[in-house]
Amino acid sequence: MRYFVALAEELNFNRPAKRLHIAQPPLSRQIRELEEEIGAKLFHRTSRQVELTPAGKWLLPRAYEILDRVEQTRIGALLTSMEREGELRIGFSGTVIDLVPTLKAYQSRHPHVGIILKQMNSTMQVKALHENQIDIGVVTIPVYSIKIRTRPLIRIPFMVAMPTDHPLTAKPSISVHDLKDETFIITPQSAGPIYYDTIMSLFRHAGLTPRRIMEAQDLHTVMLLVIGGMGVTLTPSPYRPVHGLALKPLDGVDLSLQVSLAWHADSKSEVLAEFLEFFFDSFYSETDDSWL
Repeated sequence: MRYFVALAEELNFNRPAKRLHIAQPPLSRQIRELEEEIGAKLFHRTSRQVELTPAGKWLLPRAYEILDRVEQTRIGALLTSMEREGELRIGFSGTVIDLVPTLKAYQSRHPHVGIILKQMNSTMQVKALHENQIDIGVVTIPVYSIKIRTRPLIRIPFMVAMPTDHPLTAKPSISVHDLKDETFIITPQSAGPIYYDTIMSLFRHAGLTPRRIMEAQDLHTVMLLVIGGMGVTLTPSPYRPVHGLALKPLDGVDLSLQVSLAWHADSKSEVLAEFLEFFFDSFYSETDDSWL
């Protein structure tokens, strides 16, 4: 799958072979074996160029997700490999790599605390906190519950996200009218009503309706589909560059996402108390947002 992603990104056998530190014939063989296993051609090959087939375009965002899940599994196993003196269950809605700097610093100070990572949207995190399925969450919605404590952290501005080869990347900023003919990828209203309603209201206020809408269950999958060339979206801008993704400001719109830490108000967990103390000490001593 890594070979497929490398070739899909480069569309040239020479560069991905060098990137993967293998010769071109083994790369070609691995791609052929993948196509045989799937039962479909993933690339059109000519003497001059390599192109993704419709099946290849469909597979690419899912390949990113598979590799991200593999990385989550690897990091989760690494973080929980030591003998435990407690356990910290963390819900998050971004990619696991965003949490690694904070978790790495925490584990260096508390090496015997096991960490379990659970990817879920903010609504699911609030439910999981009520049901004691997680100890702490990183949420992006208001929480109206006396049983859940929250603490605001930062606001992240929204940007227009598109593939790096999209024609609109030539513009310094994007208007809502620029997006009217694009396939707009968004999470369903049931997964994130505030995000959904905010995005759709932008089009209504501009007197527009997206020509085509594609829905994905979480923002992470939305971004994978954008990188795969399936459409564009509006997203909270990441602080780290994302390969294959171009971000542009939206003209005349001041839209941002509030990120907060959430935990159960009645928790008696010493591990949670230690983590919160560590986190807020670290967060407020930093001058940047490197914890994200």
